[in-house]
Amino acid sequence: MSKKKETPAENGAVPLEGLLLDTPRRRYPIVDIAVQWAHVLKRRQENMHLKKNEILEKALADVLSKKIDADYIAKEIKAIEKEEEQAKEKDKEEARAKLKLKTEDDEDEAPKKKEREKAESKK
Repeated sequence: MSKKKETPAENGAVPLEGLLLDTPRRRYPIVDIAVQWAHVLKRRQENMHLKKNEILEKALADVLSKKIDADYIAKEIKAIEKEEEQAKEKDKEEARAKLKLKTEDDEDEAPKKKEREKAESKK
């Protein structure tokens, strides 16, 4: 026997299409806000198992049901941008440290190389 999937209306939720069509706000800005919220949701650990369309549906439902507002989304996006910038700075510092170590190793090797060349020339 196969299980019947519950539709949003059956489980008490309002269908997404109904929310979108019945909203008094302009639709295109809502979709833009929902896409921004979807980017935030995608980065969260609890949503890693969701597919892209599921994340977008969740984001649109959150925005249309007014669980999330544009100010909160803007704060979250700024936090993400700050986190990414810090990660880039950390990567740059690590690269500089590796480069510095490599040049120091080369400087240590130079006298040893000269000594080896002298020893080989004496033979």
